Amino acid sequence: IYEKFAEPDKALEQYYSALKHWQDGKEVFDSIYISDCYGLIGNVLKTQGKYDQAVKYFSDALLIAEKIQKTVALMSANRNFGLLNATQGNYPDALNYFMKALKVAEDRNFPSWIAELNNDIGNLYISEKNYTEALKHFKVAETNAKTGSDKQMLSSVYISMGILYSAQNSLEESIAYNNKARSIAEEFNNKEGQYTANHNIGLIYYKQAGILADSQKTTLVIEKLSTAFQYQKAALEIAKIMGIRLQEAHVEISIGSILCKQAGLDKSSKAREKYREGIASLNKGLGVAIEFNDKELIKDAYSALYEAYRNANDYKKAFYYSKLYINLNDSLLNDQSAKKIEQIRIQYAADKAVNEEKLRQENEKAQMEWVFSKKEDSIKFQQKLMSMQMMQQAMISNQREQELELKQSSLDLINKQNELNHVNFLKSQAELGTEQDKRKEKENELTIANQEKSLQSSQLALQKIQLNLKENQIKSEKRLRLFYIGAIVLLVLLFGFIYYNIKNRQRSNTAIAAERLKAAKADAAHKMIELELQSLRAQLNPHFMFNSLNAIQELILKEDNERSHVYLSAFSDLLRMLLDNAEVPFISLKKEIGFLELYLSLESLRIPDLDYSIAVDPGIDIEKSKIPNMMLQPYIENAIWHGLSHKKENRSLLIQVDRKQNAMAFGIRDNGIGRKKATELKSQYRKEHKSKGMELLSKRFNLLSKEYATDIQTTVTDLYQSGEASGTLVEIIVPLSLSEKIKEPYGTYDHN
Repeated sequence: IYEKFAEPDKALEQYYSALKHWQDGKEVFDSIYISDCYGLIGNVLKTQGKYDQAVKYFSDALLIAEKIQKTVALMSANRNFGLLNATQGNYPDALNYFMKALKVAEDRNFPSWIAELNNDIGNLYISEKNYTEALKHFKVAETNAKTGSDKQMLSSVYISMGILYSAQNSLEESIAYNNKARSIAEEFNNKEGQYTANHNIGLIYYKQAGILADSQKTTLVIEKLSTAFQYQKAALEIAKIMGIRLQEAHVEISIGSILCKQAGLDKSSKAREKYREGIASLNKGLGVAIEFNDKELIKDAYSALYEAYRNANDYKKAFYYSKLYINLNDSLLNDQSAKKIEQIRIQYAADKAVNEEKLRQENEKAQMEWVFSKKEDSIKFQQKLMSMQMMQQAMISNQREQELELKQSSLDLINKQNELNHVNFLKSQAELGTEQDKRKEKENELTIANQEKSLQSSQLALQKIQLNLKENQIKSEKRLRLFYIGAIVLLVLLFGFIYYNIKNRQRSNTAIAAERLKAAKADAAHKMIELELQSLRAQLNPHFMFNSLNAIQELILKEDNERSHVYLSAFSDLLRMLLDNAEVPFISLKKEIGFLELYLSLESLRIPDLDYSIAVDPGIDIEKSKIPNMMLQPYIENAIWHGLSHKKENRSLLIQVDRKQNAMAFGIRDNGIGRKKATELKSQYRKEHKSKGMELLSKRFNLLSKEYATDIQTTVTDLYQSGEASGTLVEIIVPLSLSEKIKEPYGTYDHN
């Protein structure tokens, strides 16, 4: 459990405790568990990168397994050595150990072990890009997993086959096999299998999106990214249930990459938010990777952050993460070189340990034989004393035999010493070879450094030559240029004075005509924009009157004669105010407020429980401040008709006018049913009606922006309370500079 949750020190503490227990035991089967503990400890040390220590424990496990000749111990010990060599990139030795374990499994006919070892060999061939051989071993693994009814092993084989087809870019087949693995994992509630399958499928869909991006099929790319995101979210939920943070980090980095890729394709305002979410997810995964010192995962996070910031046009941060990625990648390459050297040293240490153990066992055997022979000689000597006279010749012959045996023992000891000397010689040769390799490596480094220095000096010399050539060329061109200038200066002086007088007069006439034409065009453009504004106001006012007449009609139909009479009287006053301001593009804030109070008093007749208020900042001069005519009324009308009219009680409307720096801020807040619910009701009851007020007002703002080069900003926000819609807030920002730029309309109008 500690090993699974990436706590190696605690895992080792438990394994050492178990090892001590079995070593203190007296049972024959304790040796099996000792071998098993050695293998488990070696695996933890391998994940920590302590390969030399791992080799020691794997060697001890293998020696015990070979001694007791237990099937599972032999298979496990050889497989551990195979996995260690595969981790270090030593594929030939890894394959050799896997094959040894596979032979034991086949001899004992263990289908599950045959499946697992063929799966390991297939993954080894994927690393060597020998996909044909990999597929053969995966097929054998699949058959044996089915024969042994080992569904969990079958799921692992399908995962491996998915990786194989993904490496060959057969992505649909890869998805199919991962789905098979996921189904088996769900059947047995295997969370780790479910996580792996979902994570792999998400990676494949992301890979498909990357391939389709080159073909400009944007819609299909967005669809693939969305599918990849769903699978990675499922993998993240499973990883959180298991509580394995490194797996969470892998998925967070994948999700961050997907979100940033989606943001790059999104042209809406949501793109910036997606970038923020994606980069936050990448940083979260990076933090965990750094905490666990997973350098490969850190490198993937740096690469993804570089891509994200580059696509977001944040080139400073993109360059920062690019440098981090390059430095870490160089470090990993150096680590790989160090691993190869360490691998040679470890292999030598393993061979040395095996040879020393064999030599020790042979020495013990020779000593036991020698002791036994001495005991035998002592018995024979006592027998010879009892029958010395009768067996003198036999004793002489036995003494000769003893001398021969002693000589033979001496020869054996000499041979053992020679073997030991030979081992020491091999050791010195290996050390000498290592020293020679190091010396050659240093010589190569010096040679490369000298070559680089030579190349740099050559480049400097070439640059100097190029610089001299450029200087000579510039001098030559300068002399030639002076010659030509001297030749034509006289001609220019001869004709210059006459030509200058003629052209000066022509330029003056042309400039005067251009200024006149420019003024005429500006005047015409101003008149055209003013006429367009008048046209929009003419459309907006009928829209308001139409809505007001609808309200009167509603009161008449209800036979509310008194209120309808009051409504008509107030409406006539409102209509007179509209006609007075019909041709004026801008009115004072005081007039606009007066107009709104009259309009709201009319609306309160139709909606008796309407609670409204208008609050104005005392620091605003309402008589001098100018705003577009009927700027606020459409928003207030929209709030009443679509938000408040559908609410049964407690209807509230607040109009707030404040001063913010160099602008006036208008806020219209209602506690109605919200835009979403209003849209649904409109689609049910007023399907043919199309609102014009907001559309016309938007056109007016655009024309005002063109005319006065000052933008009026409008923001509509949906309000929520306890997760439910609680109204709408409209905010309008009108710069104070607009009042300074206001032009009087062209022409005069007679309203009589």
